[in-house]
Amino acid sequence: MTNEKTTLNPNGQIVYVLTDADGKITELCNFRRTPEHVESTDNYIYVDGQIYNINDAPEPAPPTPEQIQARLTDAVQHHLDAKAKERNYDGILSACSYAASTNPQFVAEAQACVTWRDAVWAACYRLLAEVIADVRPIPSAEELIALLPTMEWPHD
Repeated sequence: MTNEKTTLNPNGQIVYVLTDADGKITELCNFRRTPEHVESTDNYIYVDGQIYNINDAPEPAPPTPEQIQARLTDAVQHHLDAKAKERNYDGILSACSYAASTNPQFVAEAQACVTWRDAVWAACYRLLAEVIADVRPIPSAEELIALLPTMEWPHD
């Protein structure tokens, strides 16, 4: 007897899992969508690069300090860039580069971005140090952004 199940891999692709009567995985195939003959992804889970029966899966390893830092700083960089794009800059770096512009509005916006960016990164690294020291739990991206200084654009 064989069993057919699916699960998601870390890339969000459906993985078709064929097991033998003892529950050992005999075949894996990646699909962009669930094959019509497969009913459920409920019995298998993808953990640390391996597929396990849901009942046999080990707990995922806790993230390393490097993984925590990468996740949090990526979220902050995305937030900074998104805010700058609200004023049609390519990102925060582009916005800050207008500090030497001859246009007074661009200079004011650039200075506001430089000031805000510095405050955001200082706060981010303070929070990150607390997380790494186990003083604070790892925040979600949304929780982290809520803890950061807010941007105040200069008036037009």
